[in-house]
Amino acid sequence: MVLQKNNLNDACFAAILKGLQRHSHLRHIHYGYNEFGSHSNKMLAKLLQVPFPNQVKSLVLTNIRTNGKVPKPEDEEEEQLAVVNADASAQFDSLNDSDGF
Repeated sequence: MVLQKNNLNDACFAAILKGLQRHSHLRHIHYGYNEFGSHSNKMLAKLLQVPFPNQVKSLVLTNIRTNGKVPKPEDEEEEQLAVVNADASAQFDSLNDSDGF
């Protein structure tokens, strides 16, 4: 799934991620030039806990905003976070316990 330059806010992306928890064939998420906040973070943590073989294989976050405007590609160098083929379910379980997710 690629969502880029859609003017999505935190609540919209969180709702999309919540719906994707029931999708058993999602393997890749690329999200860029949109807003990412605490609601999205909580839903993403839950989505990344889906067990094998239905887990997300790669997650790419590119130039997301948490506060302020979305940077334009021609204005700034692209910033990207990528997680590929990571077994993060145990780590997210401990985060959920300690952070109140």
